[in-house]
Amino acid sequence: MSKKIVILHKSGEKAAAGIVKIVGDEKGAKAYVSVEQLSSPCLFLLKAGKKYTSTLTDRKQTIDLSGYDGGPADCAITDRSGRTLLYYGSSEGNTVGSFALFEEYKKRAEKPGDRAARPSSPPVGDRAEEHKISAASRESSSSASSAPAGEKATFELDGGLIYEGENFYSAVKPQLDEMFVCYPEEKVLNDVIPNSRWIRVNCEEGFYVVGILYNLEEPIYICYGIKGVYTLRPPEELGAVCDWLPLDLNNKFGDGYWVIYQDAKTGKTVRRPQNGA
Repeated sequence: MSKKIVILHKSGEKAAAGIVKIVGDEKGAKAYVSVEQLSSPCLFLLKAGKKYTSTLTDRKQTIDLSGYDGGPADCAITDRSGRTLLYYGSSEGNTVGSFALFEEYKKRAEKPGDRAARPSSPPVGDRAEEHKISAASRESSSSASSAPAGEKATFELDGGLIYEGENFYSAVKPQLDEMFVCYPEEKVLNDVIPNSRWIRVNCEEGFYVVGILYNLEEPIYICYGIKGVYTLRPPEELGAVCDWLPLDLNNKFGDGYWVIYQDAKTGKTVRRPQNGA
């Protein structure tokens, strides 16, 4: 008999909010699901050797798992559309795996019109780098769209972010908190830059990093970066808003990151003179 326990966390929170117990033997396997809240039917996504999708209609439910091999399990529970993450968890503590499961399903759940708006193939070369870092910045501005009524944000690469509110960081904090729970830390940057927190976000073209710089406990900058080398300059369109961040101060023109800095209070992109590192 095999048995796996998945502790479920509510999206954006670290406290346990449910559990999935997977039990298998020669006769088959079942997942026993128990969650804190369930206001309407939800989708249950599980990757455990195979991928399973089911509909949850009650806070406590049993799901048959045919072909379960007893291995590690990643779980995500979404709303009915598959686009909003409600709960996530992993039998191995690998919350990144459960979030990746959700992201994969969310892409498949997109409407045909949404897919048509995407480029048919990923950008290459410098355009790929531009795509990654500008997409990272737009992610923050789109998060701000869920701010209280009267607070609006739009992102213009050349002019920075235009935010109509009192505190940009407060507006995007719920989304940032969720990202910092669901994505792995970028330890190199955490070690190199004092009083900061960084995560790595994998995407189709590689990865980008998201960071928060603090003055004591007060956030002062929200940062987005792509890895590179100083001699390979960023695209011209990003030159005025990117700043070079070397990983080694003894080798300022070696490996590092091209980083966009946003003022945590205003959301305005910091524009620095491009006259050296």
